[in-house]
Amino acid sequence: MALGEDKALDSRLRILIAEDNAELLDVLSLVVEGMGHVALCARDGLEALRLAEEGDPDVGLLDIDLPGIDGVELTRRLKSMPHLRQIPLVAMTGGIRGEEAVKAGCSALLEKPFTSRQLEAAIGGILGKGGV
Repeated sequence: MALGEDKALDSRLRILIAEDNAELLDVLSLVVEGMGHVALCARDGLEALRLAEEGDPDVGLLDIDLPGIDGVELTRRLKSMPHLRQIPLVAMTGGIRGEEAVKAGCSALLEKPFTSRQLEAAIGGILGKGGV
């Protein structure tokens, strides 16, 4: 097997989750892992940025209202990194600043509260797979 084929055979995604609500972060992590993916969890924007640089995520789930740097600024910074420029990002919001996040580079918007099925559909949708 050639180098790089492992990634092609491994359908597990590395999903960066940036959420400051500890309970919601735990739930999101469980849902992502239940889908068969790897959760990279951060409680603030700066930690998410560090994890993104180290963990090379495939997808990002970003709360808009984060401490440190907010989700809109986090989106801008992620999209400015050449190796992360193309990753799909989902903005999670309670209804504020959703359009701003999409303009900054988020591929989709999930309004809180959302269900695990809506989360799965959002991830599948941005990856071109429809629902998962």
